[in-house]
Amino acid sequence: MTIEFTGRVVAVLPLQTGVGQRGPWARATVAFEVQDGRYTQKIACENTNEAERFARLQLGQMVKVKADVFSREYQGKWYSSILCYDFSVDGAQQPATSSQDGPI
Repeated sequence: MTIEFTGRVVAVLPLQTGVGQRGPWARATVAFEVQDGRYTQKIACENTNEAERFARLQLGQMVKVKADVFSREYQGKWYSSILCYDFSVDGAQQPATSSQDGPI
């Protein structure tokens, strides 16, 4: 299933890297705050194709995201993922400046 949304960056997790059988890999996770009617939801997305660019998003930026949502079963348990395959920063919004350390 494909979803599209525009959200404000509320957390950028550290870039994860490693080396597997097929060579080096990288994965970035970014959490977005999305307005859903009257309620605000938070959605965490992963990106593996452009992980380094995805990990450079800044708190407060408005980002348009296209992602695939999928689930898989492993040993009787189900796990869901949201994998971002396309994103662009909304040029009208500037990153928020905060005196706090770490994610909001």
